[in-house]
Amino acid sequence: MPKTIYNRAQIIRKIAKTTDITQDKAKAIIGELEKQIFELSVARSKVQIKEFGAFRVYKRKSTTIKQIGTKKNRLVIPQKTIRFIATDKFKDRFKNKTATGQTKTEIEDTPPAIDSKNRIVFGPLSYFDKSARDDLPRF
Repeated sequence: MPKTIYNRAQIIRKIAKTTDITQDKAKAIIGELEKQIFELSVARSKVQIKEFGAFRVYKRKSTTIKQIGTKKNRLVIPQKTIRFIATDKFKDRFKNKTATGQTKTEIEDTPPAIDSKNRIVFGPLSYFDKSARDDLPRF
């Protein structure tokens, strides 16, 4: 499946179309949102949007690296960088979607399937599946 990367203009067009506003207004809204996130994160080091995620500013430590060509050690100075941390609710939106975009229905309680050798056939179990994780013993 090829990856689709949306650029700023495509996002502005999509927002303008779905909210029924002009692209200029959508561009102004996106620009103001970016500006506010930047200013607030610089001032407070963390900006949190409910049910979406948080933008956190942190400072990377200085390290020394060895240059490939000259084999000399160089110092990489510390710098501020930003990281986005998605909330669990936002992550769950991706887990509950199918390839067509429809939400998955809850699995019904059905008796286990039995194969020809009278063994119970288990469906695919995932380490990240909450129902499978809840059944594991805790130590």
